[in-house]
Amino acid sequence: MGMMRNYSEKEFNSRHGTIVPVPLYQLVRDRILLELYRNSYPAGSVLGTEGDLCRKFQVSRKTIRHAVHELEQAGYLKRKQKVGVVVTEKDLRARPPQTGTRKVILLLPKWNYTIGNRLERIIAHRLEMPEPSGQAFNVEMCLFHDPLPEKPDNLYAVIAADPPLQHLSTLERFAAEGVRVIAIEPRIDFHMSVNIRPDIRKAAHDAVGYLYRHGHRRIGLLSQAFIHFTFQQWLEGFLHAMSEYELPVLPRAILRNEELAECADSDLRRITAWLCPTQSNVECLSYRLEKSGLSVPGDVSIIGSDDPSGTELSGQKFPVTVYMPYSGELAHLLRRLLEMDPGTVTPGSVLYYPMTVIHRQSVCRCRL
Repeated sequence: MGMMRNYSEKEFNSRHGTIVPVPLYQLVRDRILLELYRNSYPAGSVLGTEGDLCRKFQVSRKTIRHAVHELEQAGYLKRKQKVGVVVTEKDLRARPPQTGTRKVILLLPKWNYTIGNRLERIIAHRLEMPEPSGQAFNVEMCLFHDPLPEKPDNLYAVIAADPPLQHLSTLERFAAEGVRVIAIEPRIDFHMSVNIRPDIRKAAHDAVGYLYRHGHRRIGLLSQAFIHFTFQQWLEGFLHAMSEYELPVLPRAILRNEELAECADSDLRRITAWLCPTQSNVECLSYRLEKSGLSVPGDVSIIGSDDPSGTELSGQKFPVTVYMPYSGELAHLLRRLLEMDPGTVTPGSVLYYPMTVIHRQSVCRCRL
């Protein structure tokens, strides 16, 4: 697997855009989410009415409704008439810090539907639970747009998921002062941290092989801008597998979301199966297929990656087969890195952890 070069700040901004202000409802949403994790809220706890939350966060009712709606969709909250905003059955109970533990900051990524499953509920839980032969860690969560501490007093490590550029200088300073820095899926490989990525290239290769074994010979890839590392890995794995199985890459078989509208029905009907790295890819493709009179999985099979709801992608009528990062292996790798002697892994290194497959109903044998 090729190593990714490091970009200067100027190059990074030109490729990924400058940092833009976070919308107010997102700030409120993130504050509520973080409060859920930092406090012991058993299922059924009432956070208050919409009016209570408006007064607490000093925002309008429209802002509160937008923030709560997204947390409702993700399964954290629900609204009950004459009661208010209620915590659901998700396990959000905080664990008190244990004496003798090492402090670790978990810098959360920009909010998305996988946040509870992949990071707080799995990684933080695994690190805070002491193992017979290992160390327990006191994990403190920090939102991506919050400032990190000025001084790394008593700080053992920072685990930063897709760390934003504004934290780069602070992470460099922490690393220089002996704090361990681990970056999960950074946009560029950070020179002062151990960089951890899911093995997307192998997952894409395996997904093509899975479709091949189901009789598919005309396979496509729908993605975003291929300049992003994640999509580069999907593309590399896809092309390598297509070559290995001696399958042709047909015209219009590699598309971005915005190109779907320009794709003729005749071109779309040539492809019997698609790889879709993101939820938006699945949603855009399924909508376009429906307009063309093609069904999933009857006419076209789909393999995705994002799996926010655990059973099926939002808005889809079919549970989607997914190749997704294996959170258990990620948590195990993080614990190993935190327990290793300093210098065991060279800063700037890139480590890959496996992805796992969940077979569902969006793939069937090719009928064309």
